[in-house]
Amino acid sequence: MKSIISKILILFILFTQVVLAQEKGDVSSEDKESARIHFEAAKKLYKSEKYSEALDLFMKAYSRYPKPEILYNIGKCYEKLGDYKNAIKFYEQYLLLNPVAEDRTEVQELVKNLKEAIPKSEQTHPVHKKGDYNRIIGYSLAGAGLISLALGPVFYLKSDSIYNDVRKNHYDDKTLASKTDDIHLYDNLSIASYITGGVLIGSSIYFLYKGYISDRKSVLFIPTEEGFYIAFSGGFR
Repeated sequence: MKSIISKILILFILFTQVVLAQEKGDVSSEDKESARIHFEAAKKLYKSEKYSEALDLFMKAYSRYPKPEILYNIGKCYEKLGDYKNAIKFYEQYLLLNPVAEDRTEVQELVKNLKEAIPKSEQTHPVHKKGDYNRIIGYSLAGAGLISLALGPVFYLKSDSIYNDVRKNHYDDKTLASKTDDIHLYDNLSIASYITGGVLIGSSIYFLYKGYISDRKSVLFIPTEEGFYIAFSGGFR
């Protein structure tokens, strides 16, 4: 439900940006130039089959200069990434905001084909995001780590109880040696529990970090006619 609402808000924002831009009648030259640089860099990434990074830059280009044509490119990125539902939404938004598009028939046919492909792709190729697995592993390790840490005091109290028992009672050498071994055993188990718990908690933090990052932050140096364009990709879920 949360994802549906967020997608509706995105489409509303995109539509609002176009309307406002049309009402103003102009976009600053700085925004147009920024949008052009983002757009050209995005096209290079798209040709290199780096669709996720290209999508990010197409989005930035659209936010600076909301031309309906950019929505088509956003839809193509989603289509290449296998996210047909979002691809359809941006294609339809492109057609809505550009009713006289020359490729209107082709895009409508594309939307129709994608709609027919969605049920089949969901039934035969269920999507499991890598982040989902990382979060499951992370929470599992965190739970195991907490249990291990909780066992540390239990083993320590058991060792202390045996130690106090030995101090209060006079056991024969054989029994005393056995109880001394038990004390050492529970002391070692206590230490091992703390160490294991710490390692598991540390590992869980790593997997949870990976699980809540959609794409790892990276710096891209993209060649352009003016030199190099530097782009930062990735973000939190």
